[in-house]
Amino acid sequence: MGTGDPQPKAKGEAFWEWIGSTAFSVHQLLETDSWIEELEELREVPPAPTSPEVQRLLSETGDGVAVIDEPTTEIVEAIVAHRVPALFRGWGKKAGWEAPLQKWDLDFFEAGQLGELQVSLDVGEGVRRRSKMKDYVAQLKDGSHRGHYLRLWHYEEDCPEFISEFQIPDCFADGFNRLPAKTRPSRLPRWLFLGPEGTYTPLHTDPFGTHAWFLQLKGTKRFELWHPSDVKHLSDGTNFADLRDPDVEVAFPKALTVQRWTVDVEAGDLLFLPANWPHTVLTTKGPSISLTHNYLDKHGIRMVRTAFLMFTTSKIWRTTQKKVAEEKEVVDQNDAIEPTTHTADQDPASPWAAVRTSFTKNGSKEAFDQELLASPRFGESADADDRETAHPSSSDEVGGLQVVNPRCRDLLLGTTVPVSEEEHSMCYLC
Repeated sequence: MGTGDPQPKAKGEAFWEWIGSTAFSVHQLLETDSWIEELEELREVPPAPTSPEVQRLLSETGDGVAVIDEPTTEIVEAIVAHRVPALFRGWGKKAGWEAPLQKWDLDFFEAGQLGELQVSLDVGEGVRRRSKMKDYVAQLKDGSHRGHYLRLWHYEEDCPEFISEFQIPDCFADGFNRLPAKTRPSRLPRWLFLGPEGTYTPLHTDPFGTHAWFLQLKGTKRFELWHPSDVKHLSDGTNFADLRDPDVEVAFPKALTVQRWTVDVEAGDLLFLPANWPHTVLTTKGPSISLTHNYLDKHGIRMVRTAFLMFTTSKIWRTTQKKVAEEKEVVDQNDAIEPTTHTADQDPASPWAAVRTSFTKNGSKEAFDQELLASPRFGESADADDRETAHPSSSDEVGGLQVVNPRCRDLLLGTTVPVSEEEHSMCYLC
């Protein structure tokens, strides 16, 4: 391969690109895949709140956005557990973010080694430019920024010490940390934003089926949110409507009239944004500094693990299809094995159970097992910090389906073996 040739994507990178795409998230909202629906049936139902105040808030909010002027830990935990989008006024000052709220101002980012950092600025029209942090901050101060925006800065890569300056409440516990290191995204969705008044993020949903907490440190941002059920009025199945296009109603007749909720997030406020809620963001008072983390809850972890195994299995399935067809000298492959019409990077093959059923029906289950066990995707040794405990067998019966590799089972269930029956019952593929 020449130096100018594009490098192939690692399997993990290709998976996260697929599941993080707008096309994937919109598809699940417009025409939910059966495996997502089955996973949804396994979602844990949060306990009914005992506090009359929480009951009232949930009842009054309905399908909309809650604005809580005097949040308490009980209220926040209940709202988050019920996946209700909510603005918690002043909550950042009460819940572990005191240091960023006090320290992380423009002077802080301009000074010392932090000011020498090279950062990537969004300058519009899909173009980015490099700048020293101190130079950009100076432009924010004197107004010469030309609308350039430090958007989606993965601050942990440059400043890993920042994470020790605040404490994240347990209700926002991040399931990405429970995934095996080799299967996590190379860059976790944790960002800082610095920008002037007027910066705008178009309509979108957040990636990977994640929820988000968004803390405004300086300035004010205006969020406009739409209910997930209204995506059909806001997207063509691949892209979202450009709400600033004067002709947007030609392609999306109801885009400007479908119900929306508007919330202004001021310094010290925290916004909770559940998965799949489309939203736009506008800086109404700058300069603005914002901190946000997208995170996987327990349901999100189960969805990601299932999708990852399906994504990987689809590649192995096609390899086995070819081998079985060659061995049996099948002229018309359709008569032996139903082929998939998707590429691995577009859409995974059928869920695990359907894959196993198809191969068993065609007398090729053993070939599939052999291919799976031989695959480096499932046979590679784990990192030292990622290694499971030894298991007495490489092929065990799990809930009626034979998992041919303990690594696969641990990937799905997120535990070391042995695994309890209760945990089996919570696994979609079992």
